Amino acid sequence: MKKQLFYLVWMLLLPLMANAVEKVGDIYYYFYDSTAVVTNKYNGYAGKNSYTGNISIPESFTYQGKTYRVVGINEDAFNGCAGLTSIIIPNSVTSIGESVFYGCSGLTSITIPNSVTSIGQYVFYGCSGLTSITISNSVTSIGKSTFEGCSSLTCITIPNSVTSIGKSTFSNCSSLTSITIPNSVTSIGESAFSDCSGLTSITIPNSVTSIGERTFANCSGLTSITIPNSVTSIGSFAFWQCSGLTSITIPNSVTSIGSSGFSGCSGLTSITIPNSVTSIGSSAFTDCSGLTSITIPNSVTSIGSSAFYGCQNLRTVNLGNGVKEVSKNTFCNCQNLQSVETGGNYFTIDLGAFDCSYKWAPSVFIKSFNVKVINTYIQPSYGERYEKPSIRLFVKKSSQTRFNIYKVGDMDCYDIDTQVRLPKPEMYWTSTQTTANLRIQPIYDEFVYELDGQPLAGTKYSYTNGIPFIGSEYTYTGLQPNEYFKHELKVTYNQDSYTVYSGKDFNTRSLNPKVDFAKIDPVTVLVTASYNKGDAFVADVDLSLRGKKVEAEEKEDEYKRYYYVNLMNLDPNITCNAEFNVTIKYGDNNELTKTFTYKNSIKTDALTFTTLQPKVISLGNVIVAAQSNLVTETENVGFEWRRTDWTDDFPSNTGQAFLYEGQLEGYIRNLNTEKLWKFRPYYESASGNRYYGEWMGLDPTNTSYFEPTVHTYAKVEVLGNTANVKGYAMRGSDNITSQGFMYWKQTAASRSEAPSIPSSAQTVTAKGNVMEASLTNLDYETTYCYVAFATTAEGETFYGDQRQFTTGEDVTSIEPGMATTELAKPVAYYDLSGRHIDKPQQGLVIARMSDGTTRKMVVKK
Repeated sequence: MKKQLFYLVWMLLLPLMANAVEKVGDIYYYFYDSTAVVTNKYNGYAGKNSYTGNISIPESFTYQGKTYRVVGINEDAFNGCAGLTSIIIPNSVTSIGESVFYGCSGLTSITIPNSVTSIGQYVFYGCSGLTSITISNSVTSIGKSTFEGCSSLTCITIPNSVTSIGKSTFSNCSSLTSITIPNSVTSIGESAFSDCSGLTSITIPNSVTSIGERTFANCSGLTSITIPNSVTSIGSFAFWQCSGLTSITIPNSVTSIGSSGFSGCSGLTSITIPNSVTSIGSSAFTDCSGLTSITIPNSVTSIGSSAFYGCQNLRTVNLGNGVKEVSKNTFCNCQNLQSVETGGNYFTIDLGAFDCSYKWAPSVFIKSFNVKVINTYIQPSYGERYEKPSIRLFVKKSSQTRFNIYKVGDMDCYDIDTQVRLPKPEMYWTSTQTTANLRIQPIYDEFVYELDGQPLAGTKYSYTNGIPFIGSEYTYTGLQPNEYFKHELKVTYNQDSYTVYSGKDFNTRSLNPKVDFAKIDPVTVLVTASYNKGDAFVADVDLSLRGKKVEAEEKEDEYKRYYYVNLMNLDPNITCNAEFNVTIKYGDNNELTKTFTYKNSIKTDALTFTTLQPKVISLGNVIVAAQSNLVTETENVGFEWRRTDWTDDFPSNTGQAFLYEGQLEGYIRNLNTEKLWKFRPYYESASGNRYYGEWMGLDPTNTSYFEPTVHTYAKVEVLGNTANVKGYAMRGSDNITSQGFMYWKQTAASRSEAPSIPSSAQTVTAKGNVMEASLTNLDYETTYCYVAFATTAEGETFYGDQRQFTTGEDVTSIEPGMATTELAKPVAYYDLSGRHIDKPQQGLVIARMSDGTTRKMVVKK
């Protein structure tokens, strides 16, 4: 081990010590003080190597007057040399690097000298022409995938010096017929012999302790194998698809068989599982179609899912005392299975153990219960309705076996004489917010029932299949929402009893008061409170925000009642507390009251300002601006400005600003042009607190020409064939002489990437920085384009973004008793969940009226 470690360090240091690659004869070398390593002209990296024909590596050679000894072959030295036919390696070589002969498909034979102590991984990978190889006794390890894909290799002798065989070492060596593993080998890597389809026999020495994953997977020619007593585990897929394997002996040392360990071994007719095995993995013997019987020893405590799936000729199974449960699909597609004998008194078999969609109906005898299990499902023909298969347990109606089945598991039983289903007694519970109903069914004459420690009595009656049921139900009234009960149902037969339910919780339906928050921006929060509708009598509801009771907009749907409050002009970065109280009356005469409370809180975000460069449009007249994370339109924003030479005892000037999509803009007039000024944005909360941005300097004489600022708001309210639109206009250097909106019906041209305003566009004027206008007498169910505009004294017109809206349907009727008047018209619509909608949808909607009330309206086509 020390020698190998020294050599490994030495090989890692060689590239750092080496000179440039030089070619001597037909071979490229790295040169050192007195040694050389075979490489390729690409400095050891895999490339388009040019070695062809026969290569003989000398033990030493003289180059430029100096003698060098060849001590190794560098990684990838001959990688991809498909034209290489033979090579002689001298005894001076002690190591063969990784992937040296990778893909040398023309190489037919090779001898590894005694001087070599290790063979790197992938050395002969894909050498499909290699038929034989001699490995010297000095080699102690064979690396990962060393001979993988050597499809012409027929035989190989592993010397006694080898202690480990790496992962996939001989994988896909399809011509390999036999191999002897020496006693020196202690470990065999996963997939070491996978896909060796020509391998017929192999001897595993006593030194090996485990057979790893996929070790012999898909070795279809393997007919027999002896597993030594040293092996303690068989890995997953170890013998997967070994279809030629007819028998195998598992020694007493093995404790576990991995998943799919023998899956697909269709030629396997018998197998003995020793008492040492405690677990059998899932799909361990799947599709072992030749297997006719199996005995599971008492040591086995678990059998994985689908362990014997597809064992079509399996007839008898003997399960030891250790197995307490057979899981789903364990014997699926075992259509010839006749009996399953179990050793335990308490045994559960999953209803899906024989559940498969195949056209067969096995008749299985479960000896431990003395009952019959059959699968009545038949694969439906094309076009027939699918019916889920079922497992039936046939017993004598008054039998201890049936009682034990109920006691241990949930399988259904059938009377062996009448074929009537004998289900297990169950307790059923239904409830509302104020009532609960308890029903127990079925009840059998031979069983004794106790509910909460009291004998169960009631009138019996016959149900549809002749099974008696409890006729009187236990009904509770006058309850409150979310009230919990604990009940216990006990069943006794022949002084043997079991509890169907012990302390199981039943409850009435919940009222579930709740408060949710939606942060709109740092100073605006939408609060939504709700509770579940039901038969509880709600006497009072109150919602408190930040310690004060508030009035809320009320809405409801089929399941809940909602309360909406929009908190505006809050302080940023503060906590908003909410308390929602719902008081009910309950009891048979509503003589009792209870309040359900839900508390929640949310912290508003921090407010951010970025002061922008001012626009001096004329001497002393300036447009100031700032960017913020405010979204909701508010009038509580503005700018503060003052001269830079003023001391703090001089009050600043302030003025309101206009907010559009987070940007504040304001107009400061008549500044003293002989002084310098500074300004900053601010927000003032409803509590009177002000929050400021950073100061920015201002020279009122630094004039430039600026165009006016025009925005078209995306928010639009559509009321039938009327649309309320909104825009924004702030003057630039020139005065604005006209402003408002242009609108027109959408056409194919106006849907293009850069639509132009058609000459047919109509104009409506508006005033103020924030403009509002109503577009009336529009066509119903028609898409319109609109844009805000401003025309300056110079005759230039400037536009905001073009927006669109679609008019609604004609509302032709409303709910009886809620007729509108000329003074109250709909101004906004909401669906039944309280969400704002742009236009009324067909069916029932909620309308907010111009007088502040809300009404339900029915919209027709």
